[in-house]
Amino acid sequence: MAVNGRIRAKEVTVEVGWNDWILKSDHQLQPFSERMNELFTNQRMPDMQSEKDVVANGADLGKNLSGLQRNTEEIYLYMNQMYNTIEQQQKTIEQMKVEIEKLKK
Repeated sequence: MAVNGRIRAKEVTVEVGWNDWILKSDHQLQPFSERMNELFTNQRMPDMQSEKDVVANGADLGKNLSGLQRNTEEIYLYMNQMYNTIEQQQKTIEQMKVEIEKLKK
């Protein structure tokens, strides 16, 4: 079906592959610095269409929805890593405070 105009629908189903593998324990998350370098080099998130492709061919809703889902889950994994790092740093700071107080005495 090709439509050259507006389409209204109450529901649309797009059949596309999904990224359930991202949250499995064996998924190796790309180092954050590499991910950021890739983001700025390609000027888009992984698994997302380029502006050039969208302008030429239109937005692939299935591909972009799947890409957004992957990127969202990976962002949560990065946030979890950062939270764990901050939590460990706070524990280390508290231990250092105790040691400093012992040394002062």
